[in-house]
Amino acid sequence: MSAPKTLRILVLPGDHVGPEIMAEALKVLDVVEQSRPDLRFQRDTDLVGGCSIDKHGVPVTDVVLEKALDSDAVLFGSIGGPEWAGAQPTPESGLLELRRKLNAFANLRPCEILVPSLVGASPIRPELVAGTKFIVVRENCGGAYFGEKREETDQASDLWVYSRSEVERLAQVSAAVARMLHASIAGGGDKSPKPVVWSADKANVLASGRLWRRATSDIFQREIPDVELRHQLADSMAMLMVKNPRQFNHSAIHTDNTFGDILSDISGGITGTLGVLPSASLAGVPGDGSCKGIYEPVHGSAPDISGKGLANPVAQILSVAMMLRYSFLLEEEAAAIEQAVIKVLDSKDNGGLAIRTGDLGGKARCSEQLGLPIPSSIEPLKVFAAYHSIYLLRYEGEPATKIPARKDADGSVTLFLRVSGRHLPRIKTENEVGVMTWVRQNTSIPVPAVVRFSADTDNAIGHEFTLLERVPGTSVHNIYDTLSDDDKRKLVEPLVAFLLELHSKPWPRGLVGGLKMEDGAITPGPPIEETFWQVPDIEKYWPGASVESLNPLLGGPFDGYTSYSTAALRCYIHAIETHPSLERFRTMVPQLSRFVVAINSEQYKSKLDNAKYILAHKDLHFGNIMCDPADPNLPITAVLDWEFSGVVPATRWNPVRAFLWNGKRDTQSKEEHTKMERLFETVCAEKGVLSLLEDVKPTSLQESMQTAVNHIRAIVEVCPRGQAQDKIGYTGLSDSVQGKIGYSSSNS
Repeated sequence: MSAPKTLRILVLPGDHVGPEIMAEALKVLDVVEQSRPDLRFQRDTDLVGGCSIDKHGVPVTDVVLEKALDSDAVLFGSIGGPEWAGAQPTPESGLLELRRKLNAFANLRPCEILVPSLVGASPIRPELVAGTKFIVVRENCGGAYFGEKREETDQASDLWVYSRSEVERLAQVSAAVARMLHASIAGGGDKSPKPVVWSADKANVLASGRLWRRATSDIFQREIPDVELRHQLADSMAMLMVKNPRQFNHSAIHTDNTFGDILSDISGGITGTLGVLPSASLAGVPGDGSCKGIYEPVHGSAPDISGKGLANPVAQILSVAMMLRYSFLLEEEAAAIEQAVIKVLDSKDNGGLAIRTGDLGGKARCSEQLGLPIPSSIEPLKVFAAYHSIYLLRYEGEPATKIPARKDADGSVTLFLRVSGRHLPRIKTENEVGVMTWVRQNTSIPVPAVVRFSADTDNAIGHEFTLLERVPGTSVHNIYDTLSDDDKRKLVEPLVAFLLELHSKPWPRGLVGGLKMEDGAITPGPPIEETFWQVPDIEKYWPGASVESLNPLLGGPFDGYTSYSTAALRCYIHAIETHPSLERFRTMVPQLSRFVVAINSEQYKSKLDNAKYILAHKDLHFGNIMCDPADPNLPITAVLDWEFSGVVPATRWNPVRAFLWNGKRDTQSKEEHTKMERLFETVCAEKGVLSLLEDVKPTSLQESMQTAVNHIRAIVEVCPRGQAQDKIGYTGLSDSVQGKIGYSSSNS
């Protein structure tokens, strides 16, 4: 295998937000390098601008200029700031000196509505500007800006000089850019037969303009016959760019320094999104030998938001794409970066993630990612989970040393990225992270460490996520059929110990709910149940309803068993009163309301609340238990999936009877489940911890209340879905309410 090709890049982050946005751009370059093992980007970082003035007294040193000459490209940040006001030379002069040293004569400024949903940022009507894509190619080292200057009190002049060779070399760049733009168009009616270059000048009034037109025409006729040349007066060009920018689509605008300065600023105004505009200054013709370039964002150093993480890094990232395209001819990689930017910035209606910084109307920060090195590989896993998808992120070598998680035998690190659906926004992720953190801090139960998490969608992934360390072992569910009776006992015994730990740390009676993290501290949160109405079903069956209106969340956590049951019943009453499928049950609402009053009465509330309150997993089937089958003792290596856990009366520790279930529903498995429950009772007795069994037994009063709540919940759960309506009637509902806790309608 041949050695990878080395491409040398001089990285000059600059001042204020420059280093922040450069750091994000270099992460993108890391990904490109990982995808191309035949390439190596050798980077050398140094100072330029105000930071160079502070250290060296000049905005750019001779050493840096020589480094630039020895590099294949320069990735430039942003320079300047108020602290260098009045400095001579200025920070900005460092960039001019760099361009002069490299002879970077061709400045490229794309004008493109890259992200469709950002078209509204343009001051031009969307129907005129949507889909705009062209590039202004500006001569960068000649003309009036560099000509002889005379300045007196009442008279001044700038010599506007161009040579034929200066015009011709820019024409070659303009033609190369036009070819690239033309090649990027998919076939169709918008594709002209040949690439197009528009040349903008003032040949009607300026001698330099007439030379510009002659020299441009001559070289196109002589050396560039494959590209169509069109001439336009520069002032007319400015008007047409604003009036109908799409008429220049997939073409290059070829113009001098002065007019290029004006037209490139107009092109930036057309898009209305300065924070996403890159630029390039080339010292050669792309595709024709060496093409050194300086690649930089159009925007300034933004000292007002420096260090706050608010800067938009997209222009710097797109500058990397331009570097790959023009200096290194890596068109596929450049296009991939641009597509990734579109994906991140575009609206969710367009299939994007809508992750935007404040300048684009969003809340994202400059470094919106997992705060970790780029993984060596990402592998999606097939999982049978209704609430999330899972990816394996693997880190190898030096990046693995930076991951705060357990290391594999070879020193690598593998993390589980759980990307959540929008079933119960915020609540589920917050609860799982809060509970897992508490369990790790307060028990010996093996729980994966939470490396990163986000309980909202305003992040780099665009979804709620939890990043967990990978734990060793395999799911008991996967090997259950191979286990002997002795093996099953080896699993049950540590589970008894784990449950005993949870029971030995009772919670105050004033809490029924979940947990969450706030500013690094574990705090009480709302309750969460797997039976809650969730967003997809609400949208399908309950138009206009919400997670909060259909589930007992508001007011949570609750101060006891009765308060939580009351909140649930009030949600169910609301559902009966509003959903058409529940209309026939509305005559029961007064009776249900009286039932709520009764359970909250002085006679019953304290008795109903009298229970031990514990943290319960509530879904502890064998699919959520990991063990090490290679060890004869079958040690449990992890207990997973705590999203529906919470603090509950101990009588509600296993609401769906998932504990010790092998995940199958056939008759034999049901019998096996019962057998395992008996084994659990036997182990509790042998270990002298029958208190575990006593804690979870409800009183007859509590059982009656829960039976009523369960029955009403079942009605509200199945009827709107059109399920089993023929099996639920007035009699069942009446029987579930009347006589419970010694109450009937006659008590009214």
